[in-house]
Amino acid sequence: MAWLSLLLAIVQLTGPFGAAEARAVGLDPLTIEISVELSRSANAVVVRGVGLGGELDPVALSEIEPGRWAGIVELSEPEDITVAFEALLPEGGSIVSDGARLTDLGVDPVVFDLARSPAPPASTPTDDVAALRWLALAVVFGVAALLALGVWSARRPA
Repeated sequence: MAWLSLLLAIVQLTGPFGAAEARAVGLDPLTIEISVELSRSANAVVVRGVGLGGELDPVALSEIEPGRWAGIVELSEPEDITVAFEALLPEGGSIVSDGARLTDLGVDPVVFDLARSPAPPASTPTDDVAALRWLALAVVFGVAALLALGVWSARRPA
């Protein structure tokens, strides 16, 4: 869904973390692609999210190029959560970035409204049959009106 990439913002995080960005890539469920730059080596990088319902499960990111980590986060509720990145260091321990909201990282706020809106109801076969009956009735009345006009104009003296 390329049309969901509405706005791209890049936030510069502190410490060994650099530019971070996010964009919506799906609506049902709300799916966010998120990435961050890291200026030092790490065994792993995870993104941790916190929303109104509390802390979400951490999501492991993959190193897509040297120093750049990315991954996909699926949200069960469409919410502008706060995320922080945690780098697990080779020598042990970890470093956690500052928190940033998804909208700060580039997700358009409209996406959350779109994900919350219910899907339009699918038409049922009974709706289609009823519409077809009305269409057939309209065609019959149209043909009858044209025939009546033809008869009326044929009987009219010149």
